[in-house]
Amino acid sequence: MKWRIGLGLVALGVVLGLSPLIGLGTNYVPVTPVNLVTAQADDLPSSGTMYDDVTWTLKDGVLTLGGGSLDPGTFIIATTPSSTQGQLLTDLAWSVGGYNQGLNAPYYQAFQNAITSVKFTGKLTSSSANLAYLFADLSNVTSFSGLDNLDVTNATDLTGLFTNDPHLVSIKLPALSANSSHSLTSMFSGDSDLRYADLSSLDNANVTGYQQMFAYAGNLETVNLANWPVPVSASQTAGFLFSTPKLQNVTFSPNMRLKAGNIFTSSGLTNNALAASTEKYDGMWISVGTGKVNFVNSDPLQGYRNYDPHGTVYSNADLIALYGSDSTAPTTNETYVWNPTAAGIITTPDPVIPTPTPTPAPDTTTTEEDQAVFQPFSVSATQKIGLYSSKNFTAANRVAWYAQKPQMKQPTFLVTGTATTKNGTARYQVRDTNRNASTYGQTGYITTSADAVTSTYYQNAPQTVTVINPTGINGYNNATLTRPITAYPQGKQLKVTAVVTKGLTTRFQLANGTYISANKQLVIAGKYAVPAKVRAKTAVNRYGTVNLTQKNKHYRQKAHQVFTVLGWDYSRGTSTTTTGTLRYRVAGGYITANSKYVTRVK
Repeated sequence: MKWRIGLGLVALGVVLGLSPLIGLGTNYVPVTPVNLVTAQADDLPSSGTMYDDVTWTLKDGVLTLGGGSLDPGTFIIATTPSSTQGQLLTDLAWSVGGYNQGLNAPYYQAFQNAITSVKFTGKLTSSSANLAYLFADLSNVTSFSGLDNLDVTNATDLTGLFTNDPHLVSIKLPALSANSSHSLTSMFSGDSDLRYADLSSLDNANVTGYQQMFAYAGNLETVNLANWPVPVSASQTAGFLFSTPKLQNVTFSPNMRLKAGNIFTSSGLTNNALAASTEKYDGMWISVGTGKVNFVNSDPLQGYRNYDPHGTVYSNADLIALYGSDSTAPTTNETYVWNPTAAGIITTPDPVIPTPTPTPAPDTTTTEEDQAVFQPFSVSATQKIGLYSSKNFTAANRVAWYAQKPQMKQPTFLVTGTATTKNGTARYQVRDTNRNASTYGQTGYITTSADAVTSTYYQNAPQTVTVINPTGINGYNNATLTRPITAYPQGKQLKVTAVVTKGLTTRFQLANGTYISANKQLVIAGKYAVPAKVRAKTAVNRYGTVNLTQKNKHYRQKAHQVFTVLGWDYSRGTSTTTTGTLRYRVAGGYITANSKYVTRVK
C-alpha cells in the first residue's frame, strides 16, 4: 500500500462531507480506482502489494500471498472487524480500488468472486492484536495452504477467522500460537460445505473460548481435536458443534469438557437421529477401541477404507457425561464414530507387498471357481441357533446361544466364508455383528439351514412392504441411499416395483420412484399393522422406556383409559439371549401390549 490512514479519519471525513484528502498529511498517496462502479473478476490485476510489503498474485483463482508484515497502520478494518466483512478481502480491494472498497463495493465483490483458494508462500507477521475475521467472507474459497506461515503471536482476537466461507471443504490448522489470551469463537461458523477439520496441532494454551466454533457447518463429518494440552471448560464449548447433524467421526483430547445442550445438537435433530434413520448406523456412538477405522489414502474426503470399531457404545448423553468432569474423562485421545449395523461395517485387508519369486508353471488343476474371491454377506437368525468355535458342532465348543426374536430385532452375522463338516454338512463362517451383545465381534460357525437363518436383505420384491423400524426409514432419489428426500414413519405401507442390488445389499424401488433399504430389520413384506387404539382392561402404568422402566404415569382400573397407539417396539431389543416382549408406544412413553391388560378398540 502507498498510504497510511486510520479508519476513524476516513469515517469522520465522510460524515462531515469533507474531502478524504483533508488532514491526512503528505504521506497519503491516493490510489486511482479502476472501473470503480462496474468492477468484475476479469477487471482485477494479476498482482499487487498490500500492507506496504506483502505481495500478492491472482491466477486461475489462486491467491498467493508472499511474506511480509501485516502492519496495523494499514490494516484497514482492524478496529471494526465483522463476520460479514473479511479483513483480507477488504485490504485487497483497498490496494486496487481505494479506501471506499468495503463490503458490497465493486472490487470487494470482484475479489470475492475470483478467489477459489489461498496460498501462503512466505512468513506473514503482524503486530496487530486484532486478527478477527481475517479470512472471512471468502465465498468461493475451497482450501487454504501454507497456513503455517501465518504468525499470530501478538493476536488477542482470532474470532471468526474462517467464518462464512461456505465452500471451504477441508482444513488442517497449524499451531496458531499467541502469547496473550485470545478467542477462537465462531472460527468456522457458517462454513456449510466444510467436511473435514484437523485441529490436532492447535496450541490452545491461551485460548479463552471456543463457542460456536463449528456452528451451522451442516456437512461437517470429521473433526480431530486430539492433543489439546490445556483443559477446556464446558462453558467454553457452548454451541461448539451446533447444527452439525452429519458429524460422525470426532477425536477428543482428554482435556475436552462437554456440557449438555452445547454439542451434538442441530435444531432439535441430534446426530444420533440422523444416524438411526439410515440402514448403516443404529443411532449410538462407539469408540474405535481395538477396532479399525481409517480412510482411503488417509483422506477423509475419499471415504472409509475400514469402518469396524470395537469399543464402548455411548448415547449422546453418555458421551457428554463422559467428558463432563476430570474424574470420568479418558486419559488419552479417543476417537468416536457412529455405531454401525452389519450393513455399515467395512473391512478392507491391509495391502500385502509380495516377495518376488520365480513365476511358477501354470497349474492346470486350478479352476476358475477356485480363484473366485468370497463376497461377504449378512444373515439373520430366524430361530434359536448356536455359535460354535468349530464347524463340527458340540456342546463343548458352543460359544453362545442366540434367541429367536421378532424380525426387527433378529440377531445378525456377517458371513465371511463357508465350511463343510466331514459328513458333508455346510456351515457359515461368521462374525457376530450385534453391537450391544456380549458376543459382539466373536467369530465362529453357524448353521446354514434355511429354516434357521435367512439373508438380512430381501432378494425379491414383494408388492407391498411395511416400515417396522421404530424410528422410521428414509426415502432417497438414488439406489446408493445418499441425500434423503423424504421419511416414512413406522407402520407406513409402501408399494414396491423392483428390487435393486447395490454392492452386497439390496434396495427397494417404490412406485413413486424413490428408493429405500431392503433390510428386513427395517421393513417387512406385506401389510403389517397394530391396533390404532387400545383400552385398558385393568390398571396400567406408562413408562419412559420400552423395557417398562422409569414409570411416569399410573392409570386406575376404573378409568379404562383409551390410548392412541403411535408405534410399537420390543423390550430387550439389543439382547441376543432374550426374546423380548411387544410394547405399544403412546403419547408420553410405552405401555404393555399384553392382551390381559389392554384390548383393541374397534
